[in-house]
Amino acid sequence: MRAIDSEHRQNAFATKQLCDLSNILYSLISAVNLSFNEMCQIIEKPLEKISPNLYKNFLKKVDEHRGDVEVLIRRDHLLQQLKRSDRTHPFITPKSVFGIFVRKLAVKHSLQSVYELERLHAEWLNWLNDKKSSIRFDIFGEYSNLSLNSQDDGNKLMLSAERRNNVPFGSLEKSKVAKNINTMKAQFEQLLSSSRAHNFISRQLRLLQVSPDEAMPSEQLLMACEFIKANYPHLAVVHLLEMLDGIRHRNGFASEHSLREYFDLITMHINECQSNAINITSVDIRPLRYAPILHARLARIFSDREHARNLLIEAVQQAQANRDLLCLRLAVVEQAAIDSLVNSHQCLPVNHQSNMQIKSTFDGSTDRLTSIYKVSLVMLMSMWASENSAEDNLDSIDDEGDGDDRRSSSSETRAFVRQLRDCSTLLNCIELAITAENHQTVRSGLQSCTVVDYGVGNECSTRLVNEAARAVAITLKLQNGFVSNAMCDANILLYLNTGDNYCKRYDTEAQVIAAVNIVYGHAMNGHYSNALSILENIKRRFTLKNNWICAMHWKRCECLVEFDKAFMFGEWNNAQKWLLHIRTLAPDEANLRKSVLQFCEGYIPEAIDLAVEQVELCNKSKDVRLKLRSEMVLAMIYAASSRLFEARTILQRCRITAKQFHLDNFEALIIRRLASIDAIEGRMQSALSQISACEWLIKTRCSRIENALMQLTVFMSYAKCKLQSLIKIPDIGNLLENQLVRTRNECRRASVPLLEKALLIEAAKLFNRLERIQLRDDCAEAYHEIDLKCSSSLNWIIL
Repeated sequence: MRAIDSEHRQNAFATKQLCDLSNILYSLISAVNLSFNEMCQIIEKPLEKISPNLYKNFLKKVDEHRGDVEVLIRRDHLLQQLKRSDRTHPFITPKSVFGIFVRKLAVKHSLQSVYELERLHAEWLNWLNDKKSSIRFDIFGEYSNLSLNSQDDGNKLMLSAERRNNVPFGSLEKSKVAKNINTMKAQFEQLLSSSRAHNFISRQLRLLQVSPDEAMPSEQLLMACEFIKANYPHLAVVHLLEMLDGIRHRNGFASEHSLREYFDLITMHINECQSNAINITSVDIRPLRYAPILHARLARIFSDREHARNLLIEAVQQAQANRDLLCLRLAVVEQAAIDSLVNSHQCLPVNHQSNMQIKSTFDGSTDRLTSIYKVSLVMLMSMWASENSAEDNLDSIDDEGDGDDRRSSSSETRAFVRQLRDCSTLLNCIELAITAENHQTVRSGLQSCTVVDYGVGNECSTRLVNEAARAVAITLKLQNGFVSNAMCDANILLYLNTGDNYCKRYDTEAQVIAAVNIVYGHAMNGHYSNALSILENIKRRFTLKNNWICAMHWKRCECLVEFDKAFMFGEWNNAQKWLLHIRTLAPDEANLRKSVLQFCEGYIPEAIDLAVEQVELCNKSKDVRLKLRSEMVLAMIYAASSRLFEARTILQRCRITAKQFHLDNFEALIIRRLASIDAIEGRMQSALSQISACEWLIKTRCSRIENALMQLTVFMSYAKCKLQSLIKIPDIGNLLENQLVRTRNECRRASVPLLEKALLIEAAKLFNRLERIQLRDDCAEAYHEIDLKCSSSLNWIIL
C-alpha cells in the first residue's frame, strides 16, 4: 500500500489502473495463507503492466525492513491530509475499505507490547525467507493457484471439481459420476449468459425464501455460486444467495461471512455507476448504515439477541448522523422484532423478505429503544409523519421524470413505503393482541393488511403480507375460542395454496402456523389421532433439513400435543419425556405442565413452588393470557391441596382481570373453577348458579375437556352436598343418573379417561349413600374396566 501510494502521489493513476490495484489488494487481503514467493508471483506481472517501477519499489521497501528495522504501522502515514503541493488525492482515504483496514491494523499494532512487536517482526522475517509453498489446499482456499483472471479461476474451478471426482469406482458408479459432471457442466455453461445468471439468482433467492424444498440442493447451489463468482466477480447478489443457503442449513458462520462479502463488494464497486466518483477509494457510506441492520437480523434468526442489539446501536448512530429516516425506521423494526421474540410465546409469523414485525412509536419497546440508543423523539415523530410527504415527493418525481427507469424506481419505492406502513400496522396488531388491548384496532388493522396490493411486480410481497395477517387472525380466533372458524380459515390458507412463476406452492411460516392451528383445534376437541395424523403430513412438508425455521413451529406443536395426550391417558413416564423437549422450545408451557404433573405424581410442595415461581416470572410479561393461565394453575393446585381460601382469592382477582380485558372465554373458565370450589365446599346452589352463568360460553367457545369438567362440576355439586339437602330435591335419583350419563359422554368425547375414573369413584360413593346398590355396582364395574386400561388416577380439581 505504501509503494502504491508513493507512486500514485508522483504519477496519478488512471481510473482503470486504480480498479486493478484495488482488486489486487483486496485479493491479497482475502488470501491470508500465501507465502512471500507466491505473493510475488501473483503481483509481479499485474504491477508491471500498471507501472514498470511499481514492483521494484515494492521490493526495495521490503528489503529496507529485512534487518532490525520494524514495519511501523501508523495511521497518519497513509491517511494524511491532502496538501496543496500534492498533485492528486492519496490512494487511500479514511472511509474506504482499505482505509478502515489500515486504521484497525494501526489500533492493534499500538496495543502490542515490545515483546509482541519483536515476535511479530521475527515471524515476518521468517515469512520472507521461507521458500516453501503454502500448505493450505482445500475447497476453501487453493491459494497457490490464485489468479487475478476470472476466466482462469473458472477453468481451475471446473478442473478441481473433476480432479476431486476422479476416484476409482466401479463401471456403474463411473458412468453415474460422469453423467452428473456432464449435466452440471451443461448447467454451468448456461450461466455464462448474464441474463440467465441473473434469472438463476432471482429464482433461487425466491425459492429459498418462500419454498426452500424446491430450491437447488446445497452442493450444486454452492458450485453454481462459485462458477458465477468466477465469471462475474462484480455480481454481489450471489453472496446473498450463499447467505440464504447458510440460513437453510443453520450455518450462522457461513451466512455471516457471505453477508460481509456482499457488503465489502458493494462498498468497493458502488461508485462505478456514479459519474462524480473521483477514484476507486471514494465510497458511498450507505452500506455502513444498512449493513449492521442486516447483520442484526441475521443474528436474531440465530437467536443471538445481544449481538443483534449491539449492531443496532451502530445502525442507529449512522442513521442519526446522516438524517436517514428510512434506516432509522428499519432499525426500530428490527428492535421490535427482537423484543417480540423475547416477549411473545405464541406462533406468530416472521417474514424474511419484508420486515413483518414493527411496533408503534408509543409502546414500551420504542421507549426502551429511545432510552438505550438516545434517539430523538422529534426524529421518530418526523420519521412516522414522513410517509405522506414521501409519497407526495414520489408523485412529483413521476411527473418530472421522463424515463421509464425513473418511473419504475419511484413505483418500487412507493410500494416499499406502503409495505413498511402495513408491516407497522401488522405488528401493532400483534402487540395489542398479546396485551389484550383495543380489540377493535386489532380487527381493523388485520382486515386492512389482508387486502393490501403493492401493484404489478410486487405480487410476492403482497401475498406474504396478506397471508401473514391471515395467519395472525387465525391464531387470535383460536385463542378466543372460535375453533371451528379458525380451523376453516386455516384449511383455506394451507390447502388453497397456488404457486407463482418460481415455485409450485408457498411453504412459509404463515402456512405452517395455519397447519399447527389445525392440529391444536383437533387436540382441543379431543381428537388426538386426527391431530397427530395431520402433524405427520406437516412434518413431511416442512422438513427440518431445508426449512428449519418453519419446522420449529411443528416441533413445538408436536411436543405439546404429545404431552397432553400422554397426560390425559395417565402415561406419566411418556409425559416426562415430552416435557424435556418442551422445556427447550416453550419454557413457560413446560413450567405450567410440570407443576400439574408433579402434583399428580405426589410431589405437592415442589409443584406449588414451581407454580409460584411461574406466576412471578409472568408478572414481567406483557402476555395477559399467559398471566391468567399461570395464576389459574396455581389456584387449582391450592384448591386440590385444600387451601380453598387462597385459591378463591386468586381466581377472583383473575376474573376481574379477564373482565377488564374483555376475555370472555377466560372469564368463563375462571367462573367454572370458582364453581368447582363451591362444589367441594358443599355449596350446591352457589355452584349451580356459577355454572349457569358460564354454561353457554363453555359450550360454544371452550375445549371439549372444559365441557367435561363443567358437567363433572355439576355432578360433584350434588355429590358433595349434605344428604338431608339432597333428599329434598324432587326425583333426585333420575336427575343424578342422567347427569352421570351426560358427564361420562362428555369425558369420552374429550378423550379423558382419568376424569371418567374420578367421576365413577364419586358416583359410587354417592349412590352408596343413597342406597342405590345397583347403580353403585354398575359404577364400580365400569371403573374396573377403565382401570385395566389406564391404571393411573387424577384429582379432578387440579384441572
